[in-house]
Amino acid sequence: MKRGVMLLLVSCYWVMGVRAQLSNYVKKETAEIRSVQLNDTDWTDLAAFAAAVKDKRVVMLGEQTHGDGTTFALKARLVRFLHEKMGFNVLAFESDFISLAGYEKQRDSADAALFLSKNVFGIWTACNTVKPFFNTYLPKQINLKVCGFDSQLHGDVMEHASKDSVLRLWEKAAGIELVMQERQFAARWMDSVMSYGRKQSVDSLNALQGILSGLYQKMPQDKSFLRQSCESVLHEVVSRINYSMGKQNHYERDAQMARNLKWLANEKYPNEKIIVWAHSAHIAKYPYRASLSEIGEKAMMGNILAADSAFRKMSYVMGVTSFSGSVSWATTEIYDMKIQSPAKESFERWVPEDMRFAFTELSSWIASGGNIDTKFNMKGSIYTQHFNVSLPWLRVFDGMLFVRNMEGCR
Repeated sequence: MKRGVMLLLVSCYWVMGVRAQLSNYVKKETAEIRSVQLNDTDWTDLAAFAAAVKDKRVVMLGEQTHGDGTTFALKARLVRFLHEKMGFNVLAFESDFISLAGYEKQRDSADAALFLSKNVFGIWTACNTVKPFFNTYLPKQINLKVCGFDSQLHGDVMEHASKDSVLRLWEKAAGIELVMQERQFAARWMDSVMSYGRKQSVDSLNALQGILSGLYQKMPQDKSFLRQSCESVLHEVVSRINYSMGKQNHYERDAQMARNLKWLANEKYPNEKIIVWAHSAHIAKYPYRASLSEIGEKAMMGNILAADSAFRKMSYVMGVTSFSGSVSWATTEIYDMKIQSPAKESFERWVPEDMRFAFTELSSWIASGGNIDTKFNMKGSIYTQHFNVSLPWLRVFDGMLFVRNMEGCR
């Protein structure tokens, strides 16, 4: 009994010692970011950030919630820096994969800003803090390719597209022709898939799945956009089936987002450096010591991408946390909230008090011998939004952005 208590005490002291080492590292190595202003082009404050991502082809920028206006402003400035100074020429949003493919034809037109506002999720484009980014900066960057990787069909392009015409393109690629009634049924139900927040006829969705699956399986095993778009819609339908049956439904979406993002990186833009803009929950790597097979259908996009050693090696995953403030979405008041205070001993309290915005490179602490399984409190947001949780966060993110006081989007 005494021996067991002694081992427990030794273990506790060891954990506390390792956490103290990490705390000291964060206090010493965290680099201040001067501002989140888009027009601040004195990039000297981003030297540590630049050093961390200089050898990466994909940089993923997360956020705790979709109402974090200050984070969006910080991300917008980092996008500008990555594009103008580090050669990143693709910006991939957690938005409609098919609709945003049309931006190529709009990029150098007077309608570019309007196109973005209608096809990138309004949680970002309608946010007051980043309207200049979407309305002015991006449309002027003719060498910056904007695309999406989300399987959800929310964009204006898909909303107004003739689903009959889309199906005919897929039929041609598959070398088959649907009968008129079958095509009409599929077109009608593809339109219905764009309606969110309500359960739908599972039988009808299953029938649509069968039609799309038949088309997809008959297509050549190539890497064409037509085939990828059909696959993306097919798995969105499966996601809707799960939702309508009351099952957890994020896996189908996240798995397809991973496939779409890999297609963009490997097929569409194989020679380009890519910035990913998404919620932290979607880009997070492994929150626990678990393989992808162990995580199973709880896996998110980041888990799936991290399981691909080649993709993991070329990527840098950036989380975000904040000390205080509030959240307000641009598109709804449902998720408005005041941010929880940091835990007494937490990452947020390790960041020097005089820093309003900051960047901490975490992976170098691991490379220098730090324990990757060190648990500590942080509001890094996997499923926890702005709330404290103790996790081995070093397994989740390669680096962290910090915001002292968060302001929302309204």
